[in-house]
Amino acid sequence: IGDARTVDPDPVDADRVRALATGAELVCDELFNHLEDPALAVEPRLEAFMDAVEEAAGGRRAHVSGSGSTVFVVCDGRRDASRTAKVIRERAQGAAGAIPVEIVPRERGPVT
Repeated sequence: IGDARTVDPDPVDADRVRALATGAELVCDELFNHLEDPALAVEPRLEAFMDAVEEAAGGRRAHVSGSGSTVFVVCDGRRDASRTAKVIRERAQGAAGAIPVEIVPRERGPVT
């Protein structure tokens, strides 16, 4: 596993987690998941899949959610997310699904 996917051995920083949870802007480089390395160890094919997703996403970093059942990429808006999802679906040829999802900041209120 390359340096980009190395787990930080330091304990979780509560302030960092709080900032990510309440921030209006999602900063891809600040995202982390301490379950990513164990997921890659249990399912080695996950790394190749994440590499393929990153390539389809124009080199943006792919992340796992939870223990690796979902892989996601932070995109530059709705249009970019739709294009990226389309490329991933085409390349996966039915082996994986991809949908664009928009994160709505709390100050904008619920989506209706």
